[in-house]
Amino acid sequence: MRSQGLAGNNNQVPPGYKQTEVGVIPEDWEVDYLGKYVDINSGESPSKFNFVSQGIPYFKVEQLNNDSKYLQKTPYHIQSGKTIKAGSIVFPKRGASILLNKVCILLKNSFIDTNLMALTVFEALDVEYLYYFINFFGLSQVADTTSIPQINNKHIIPLNITIPPLPEQKTIASVLSDVDELISSLDKLIAKKRHIKTATMQQLLTGKTRLPGFGEGMGYKKSAIGLIPEDWDLRMLGEDALTYSGGTPSTQNLHYYSGEISWITSGDLKKRYIFNVKGKISENGLKNSSAKMIFPNTLLLALYGATAGIPAISKIQAAINQAILAIIPRTFNCEYLFYYLEKNKNKIIETYTQGGQPNLSGKIINSLLFPYPKPQEQKAIASVLSDMDQEIAALEKRRAKTQAIKQGMMQELLTGKTRIIDN
Repeated sequence: MRSQGLAGNNNQVPPGYKQTEVGVIPEDWEVDYLGKYVDINSGESPSKFNFVSQGIPYFKVEQLNNDSKYLQKTPYHIQSGKTIKAGSIVFPKRGASILLNKVCILLKNSFIDTNLMALTVFEALDVEYLYYFINFFGLSQVADTTSIPQINNKHIIPLNITIPPLPEQKTIASVLSDVDELISSLDKLIAKKRHIKTATMQQLLTGKTRLPGFGEGMGYKKSAIGLIPEDWDLRMLGEDALTYSGGTPSTQNLHYYSGEISWITSGDLKKRYIFNVKGKISENGLKNSSAKMIFPNTLLLALYGATAGIPAISKIQAAINQAILAIIPRTFNCEYLFYYLEKNKNKIIETYTQGGQPNLSGKIINSLLFPYPKPQEQKAIASVLSDMDQEIAALEKRRAKTQAIKQGMMQELLTGKTRIIDN
């Protein structure tokens, strides 16, 4: 098997290629209407059926959100009826899900609901090749997006697709499938590492498991938060830390947002460390508002909004708004506090949710009781968990790089710019 590349010259068609309505493609490829190669099927309303625990699978749009190439798991089943054939390509035909480009292949004969469309592919076209072509082309490029996004037969039938010889279709699909398998294996490994980290947090942050050199021969004692090691204490955060929130400069004055001071909002609290943010305010914006400055290595906690309860550590000097609580501990280890808040995020949110919305405050956070190991043990616990985070981050970086490589491969292989040809 060998690769053959297309030389980059926008003004001249290279030997072995031809100009078509979709651009330059290999001479032995064709451009044709998708409607000639597929049978188009729409779904049926769930109101027509009585669902059962086992039977023929019935898929709704929500089942397309599992980031899997194949549709195989659903809580909905039907006993009998006319089905969509296994191997059909399924995607949303109505609504915002179209913009997410969710495309899957049915593993079994199945039913689909009215918001889905299925393409049953004829033998002249390889199913997996078409799957990757649609993924690359993008559903949003096909859909009518003037109001509510939708895809109908009139969008699918005349759609131009590039068609290599069938053996080459299969080869292209196989190469891309191999990359998908690598991405899937990385996803599973990342999930496993996260599970191990969660279990480790549960053990170390409660003292159920002690690291070597700490707590040898020690038992446990009752406390207001449950059993803790005998040599641990409980401390209220407000007794050990300085906490404060910031504010927002008036949005009516654009000059307040044209400065060089980094401005952190609750939406920036996504990962353990904050290294940079898009928001900026000016010196006047800072002076004429309640925004407050923080120094590098300050622990932050989102008080409300979509990120409520999420902690982060700022690695930059910045100003914060009112939806963020800055926490400056006196004797607590900052990283230890971060992991304790991360572990207990859901519990804190559930305890202090009002009217269906998380509503934290400095007063609430200051009143929370934290287990207090000796500083050396806090540091050791944080170090173990930090090492785990670094391992997960390295895997996530590798996954992102692999995904980017896949996008580049799709660009090359599905346009014929690079060919993989059997000798």
